[in-house]
Formats: sequence, structure tokens, C-alpha cells
Amino acid sequence: MSDFWESSLEPGYYDIVLHDGIKRGKGIQTNWHRETLLHCQKYIEKTHKHLDYACGPGTLIGKFSQADSIGVDLAEKQIDYAKKKYSNKGLFLTTKEFEFSEYKETFDIVTMLGLIEFLTDDEIEALFKKIYTSLKPGGTLIITTPNFNSFIYNLAEKLRLVNWGGKHKNKFNTARIEELFKNSPLKIVKQTKVLSYGIFLSVINLKIGSLFNKIFEKCLLNNQGFLIVVELRKENL
Repeated sequence: MSDFWESSLEPGYYDIVLHDGIKRGKGIQTNWHRETLLHCQKYIEKTHKHLDYACGPGTLIGKFSQADSIGVDLAEKQIDYAKKKYSNKGLFLTTKEFEFSEYKETFDIVTMLGLIEFLTDDEIEALFKKIYTSLKPGGTLIITTPNFNSFIYNLAEKLRLVNWGGKHKNKFNTARIEELFKNSPLKIVKQTKVLSYGIFLSVINLKIGSLFNKIFEKCLLNNQGFLIVVELRKENL
């Protein structure tokens, strides 16, 4: 997996896609990422100590957060990009530089967007134990993963809106997530399915795509959607 992220994606790839699409005012992939980050932004408060694990080029911290944030990623060239562009918005470290043991009960919130599908169950369990220790009591973990049951995901792959190189080790739906975290000390508070059919109208205009995405999400009662957003909580002991 590390070879894929290091060699297959140019530095800042998703940040550049977002920036260029916003500048043009259109683009499905642009709005795909923007709506994901806007949804996750709702959980991050200005007073929070925040860890964005698997932060990529640092877009969530750089453009969508005012918290005291640390971004961590295994891809050195993505961290280098984040440091150059967003060093005024947070601290960015590679996984080699970051040690969970130094951050016991430090974070109010941890975000982990688009990572668990690239990990085995054992790798997820090991990582989440570390995250658990780094969260304050009552702290929140937000994860996102594709809804592999959805027609939208299959369409997204065909349209090459996602370019993960067939590196998935896991494919999740809501039932699978419930099973995975059944015995976890991090308890699921809520699962939400976001990004629906309307997002494809972003090929015309970002505002139109966002509007119809919200309409479809509301009409479908969030029972359909490309992306699953999971809110987990560390219980107060």
C-alpha cells in the first residue's frame, strides 16, 4: 500500500483536484471531495485538539478546520506538500515521526478519512487501540469508507472518479461496520450514508451538484450513498 501512495499519486493530488475544480466551478471529483470534507468539518470545533490520521496533502486541516490540528500520513511527499502549503494551519508529520504513545488522552477528535478499506481487520484493530488511548474520555473518532454495496460506488469506479489501484483489503457496508466494532471500546454513535446521485450534476456546476446531492440525500433518507460516515465515541470511564 505504501508504494501505491508514494509512487502513484502526485504530491498534493487531491488538494489540487479540489482547488482546480473550485476555480473552474465544476467537476464531479472536485465536489465529491469537497462535500466529504464539508460533512466532516461539522464535527471539528475550534476549541478541539484534532488529529487527522491519513491526512494526505492536508486539505481537511488546511481548508476546513480551525482547530489545533496535527496531520499524519505515511506518504512523505504528501506531508512535504502539506508542510509547504498549510504549515500555518497545523503540524504535519509522517507516520515515522508520529508516536501515539506521546499523545495519551490528547485529542478531542480524530478524523480518519478513506483509510480502513485499505487495512485488514487485524490492522484496523491494532490502529484503533492506539487511537483509543490518544482520545480524551468522551472523545470522538470520525471515519469514512466507501459504501461498497452502493450502485454509486460501482459507477464511480467505471467513471474513474476513484483511483485506488485495486488496493482495497476490505469492503464495508453498514452491517459489516457494526460487526467490526461490536467488541470495540470505541462505540458507534451513528452511521450516515452521504454522496448520492445528485453529485453527478457537478459536471455542469458545483452549486447545482451540491444542491441536488442534498435533495437526493433527503429524499432517500440517507439510505443510499457512496460514502459511509461513522461517528464513534470513547466512553467516559
